[in-house]
Amino acid sequence: MPEKNGVSYSAMLSGYIGIRDFMSAWKVLDEMVTLAMKMGYSEDIVIGTVILNVFTLKDAVALYRQVPEQTVETLIAMMTIYAQSGRIVEARQVFNDIRNLNALSWNTLLAGYIHNGMIEEAKKLFKQMPTRNVASWAAIISGLMHNGQSVESLELMAQIID
Repeated sequence: MPEKNGVSYSAMLSGYIGIRDFMSAWKVLDEMVTLAMKMGYSEDIVIGTVILNVFTLKDAVALYRQVPEQTVETLIAMMTIYAQSGRIVEARQVFNDIRNLNALSWNTLLAGYIHNGMIEEAKKLFKQMPTRNVASWAAIISGLMHNGQSVESLELMAQIID
């Protein structure tokens, strides 16, 4: 194929998944990530988005288990998939497997807890975070608001201002 685009990559990826050829699917995914990064997108966003949109949970787990070398990005993508599927225990297990936790890994688990209505766990995790960024604060404040804890949400906003 002289020129590949998002449609052709998605078709190839779906085809490989359909015939359960996960190693070829991974190679296509790697090409997609490389192309997207050249276009200015970050690797972790691309991997997570592609996996969430193309794979079923069963296929994503199968691919995840066959990845030759787990990176922080693939682990975070898997955390996202588990959390979005309501499998927060598995998301936490993946989080625990990450050797070099970064802000994105902490924020992903935080968002997973909030997404699954586990606001007390989210608050505990937020307090444990070694560093917090804008995404961390936005996630916990919005999570508190959406879960009826507006006073606590306002208290956190006040901490930002101080």
